[in-house]
Amino acid sequence: MSTEDLTPNDFEIISQRDKVIPIDPTLDSLSDLGAKVGGEPVSEVSYVNGNIVVYESSESVAAVSEGAGLVVPAVFNKKIITTVRASVFTKGVTGTTTVVLKKNRGGVVTTVTSTGITIGDEWTAEDGVLDTGEVEVLTGDLLYATVTTVHTTAPKGLSIVITFK
Repeated sequence: MSTEDLTPNDFEIISQRDKVIPIDPTLDSLSDLGAKVGGEPVSEVSYVNGNIVVYESSESVAAVSEGAGLVVPAVFNKKIITTVRASVFTKGVTGTTTVVLKKNRGGVVTTVTSTGITIGDEWTAEDGVLDTGEVEVLTGDLLYATVTTVHTTAPKGLSIVITFK
């Protein structure tokens, strides 16, 4: 697949633990995308997604203050986070699991979701409130998930998807 064949929906970054992998496995880095994604200049792609796998599908979710993260690449510089969605592989029982998105810029940690995303008796949620002063990202920012509360019987697997514009 060439970069000209990619559409904005194909331009997703998957973060698994300590590695960030472009969705097109033939690319060595995001800089290999060149000037175009889906035939459009990168600056004109309307929405792109970043995905963080906090816990694999077989792992029980536990409270964590500094979970898996996503390093913001140069092509996302000055993009704005528009939504953050959290999903689990297996639902938890009794109570809720709350996920907060944080940003570390040069050692200064801020909270992107001023209220956490609360997963109740469901597999996915997008109810966190974004702090409008923290939604712009710059190259090198580290976005990461923290889990502040967990169901009494913990869910398994936890991922978050961040949509940028």
